[in-house]
Amino acid sequence: HRVFSADYFISTINPEYLCDLLNKDVQNETNQVWHRTILGTQKSISLYAIYLGLNLAPNKLFGLNGWHYPDWNIEHREAWTYVFSPTLYDESLAPIGKSTLEAAIVYPSQELNGIGSLKIKNILRDNMIEFLSKRIPNLKSKIEVLEDGTPETFIKYTNNPNGSIYGWAPRADNFKQRDYLANTFLFSNVILAGHWTAPGPGVPAVAVSGYLSSKKIKEFYDAEELVNEI
Repeated sequence: HRVFSADYFISTINPEYLCDLLNKDVQNETNQVWHRTILGTQKSISLYAIYLGLNLAPNKLFGLNGWHYPDWNIEHREAWTYVFSPTLYDESLAPIGKSTLEAAIVYPSQELNGIGSLKIKNILRDNMIEFLSKRIPNLKSKIEVLEDGTPETFIKYTNNPNGSIYGWAPRADNFKQRDYLANTFLFSNVILAGHWTAPGPGVPAVAVSGYLSSKKIKEFYDAEELVNEI
């Protein structure tokens, strides 16, 4: 174990896991709002996601970015595939003349009960390649790098419960809890940031949460200094 010393810490990991790491009993050592929020708020969905390196010029993927609804029903919230090519915006992210592509679907846990995790991954990979091949001619022959992940992958690298990709579900009815967590110290010197707090999930929102957390610590420091001066 490595030991880090500081007056205050900002944590972006799952609060339940953080309490376990610190050997803290969240019910006894935090107030009731914390307790209800950490243990009672619904977690977000998980995904099957695939990441491809393609021997294909970036402009060949033009028009693919966005949400695809094969059944044309946008009310069918779990029947979408999200596709995004970073090299459409920045060609330096891949070697000259090549591109990157990522795609994801909501993890269909109910449909795959009782099947081994490796077999599930293979099924989802084949289905995703088939889906993308309908939109990218000769896709299979263009793949040079392939990485993919299921909820187990996200659990491995983030310890988010059930592979939740957004922390708590991004819903209007839990915004107050997120805002509370972003503005209230956990224990005496730990404050949360990231997709478990406000403004919510997504790269821009998480970046803002880091700024807000550091600002909160500075305000606390300034208040301490004022008290000491008095």
